[in-house]
Amino acid sequence: MSGYVVLTWPSDDAEARNRLAALLPPVVLAEGWRWAIKDDNWWVLTTAHQPPAILQIPDVSGLIIGDLFTRQFAAATPAMLRGRLSVERACPERQCRNLLADFWGRYVAVLPQDAGPRPAIFRDPSGALECLTWETGGVTVVASHLPDWLLDHLTPRLAVDWSRVGAFLTNSANIGGPLALSGIEAVPAGALYADGQVKPLWRPGDIARRPAPSLEQAQDGLREVVDGCVAALASPPGSIIAEVSGGFDSAVVAATLARLPNAGVVQWVNYHAPDRRGDERRYARALADHCRFTLSEAIKPEAGLIAAGLQAISGGPRPALDGLDVPRDRDIAARCETLGARAIFTGQGGDMVFFQRATPLVLADDLRRRGLRALSPTALRNMSIWTGRSAWSALHSAVHGSRRGTTAVDHPWLADLEGLPPAKRLQIETLAECQMMSGDSLRARQATMIHPLLAQPVMEHCLTIPVMDLTGGRRDRALARRAFADRLPRLITERRAKGELSAYYGRMVTASLDFLRPQLLEGRLAAHGLIDRNRLDDVLTPESLIWRGDYAGILVTALVESWAASWERRIAAGFKAP
Repeated sequence: MSGYVVLTWPSDDAEARNRLAALLPPVVLAEGWRWAIKDDNWWVLTTAHQPPAILQIPDVSGLIIGDLFTRQFAAATPAMLRGRLSVERACPERQCRNLLADFWGRYVAVLPQDAGPRPAIFRDPSGALECLTWETGGVTVVASHLPDWLLDHLTPRLAVDWSRVGAFLTNSANIGGPLALSGIEAVPAGALYADGQVKPLWRPGDIARRPAPSLEQAQDGLREVVDGCVAALASPPGSIIAEVSGGFDSAVVAATLARLPNAGVVQWVNYHAPDRRGDERRYARALADHCRFTLSEAIKPEAGLIAAGLQAISGGPRPALDGLDVPRDRDIAARCETLGARAIFTGQGGDMVFFQRATPLVLADDLRRRGLRALSPTALRNMSIWTGRSAWSALHSAVHGSRRGTTAVDHPWLADLEGLPPAKRLQIETLAECQMMSGDSLRARQATMIHPLLAQPVMEHCLTIPVMDLTGGRRDRALARRAFADRLPRLITERRAKGELSAYYGRMVTASLDFLRPQLLEGRLAAHGLIDRNRLDDVLTPESLIWRGDYAGILVTALVESWAASWERRIAAGFKAP
């Protein structure tokens, strides 16, 4: 867990500083936090385990929390920041725009404002570090986590926002958006928070409107940004666990890691389910042979959900969607502890940046770009084969593609997509959904989760590439498959099917019915009218599950129920710290 808490107050408010001095020190030491900075401008605390890096900006008195790199993929230094940020001290927005132009990383910037007593806060576009803020008793809090000691002494006016909880159930991607805890502001990825207002400074739609590269530039540039981001995020060399699912995206990250001379990978691990569709070891083994590393294979533990398992991941600011597969989450967390791993590298985000979805909207984009030349017989035949639809159906969707409905995800990235072609809008919508991938989990508390394919340079490069060029109009990730063909086995680059875990999650839900029925039918979501008790009573039977499925929806509902009930109890108890 790479956690931080920043506390700041107006320079003339000695009372706020003195109150903090009397309250915090013994509590912090008791709960596994440590002092990182304690001066007249800031108090910064970090977790003792896996503390984030902190850069103090000369001549600005600002902070960068987390990892920051240059556009040449080198670690940033205070001297580099001085020239780009100190000249813009009077304007935090310009400072942050300079950060976006010249740097990237996994960071939160906290910058003083000459015009006011409260700092400006910026969260980088990857959203890799959580960023929460509130004010109380003259103190501004900026934090990644909400431990009891912090809420006990610097309590916001906190309550569960049941309308937001309902949005989580409507679309689980909303978990990565505004919190369901009123009284705390979550700064969105790529946004500046200042004077109580959120201003997006980095939006995928703006990047997508930049001039498109040629196909050669797109392919060569993709290799360059993936190589650079993986190498930068793997430095300094340390103990890394690399997830090797057997899919294309994790293969790209793993193969790139394997090329580094000193990456420090202590385990390459594949998790597989005990059924044919959930077993991708054939592909993971082919990658291990091709890249010459030793693969560790682990069967996904078969176990039902229990209250204690969900409660263990229900204390974060959001429902811990990334920890929902509790048995697997617990297993890899234990591996991290045993091996001393500091980071887990994944291929998450590849579906979105490389474009995985088989949709005739790709043809709609090309129709807008090239006119009727896009509707050649070859293009229609390729689209028909790829999407499994007739050529006429594909043509109809392409012509009417701009009429597709809006997403149910609440995110500022989706506020300005007018004028973009429909497949590019779809890509941006799925990128917004990726914000839920950096949440709490047992393994994230043990090691830092690294998703290189969601790094700012990779997202920006892929957003500028037309979706027709990303796919060739005939298969998912076509450009990426060509770009990385020389470092992956053909078994992976030519694979068309994806792994399928529905049966595994179906067995998990069925084995959990004795727990799930009372938890959901008698729980807080039902009490607030957010779920239909009668419908759920029918669904939560072995017979109904066979025919209806929706295992993922049931698991997410159970997770949200546990999270909401946990926060209701914590708020009622008053966060009494030891």
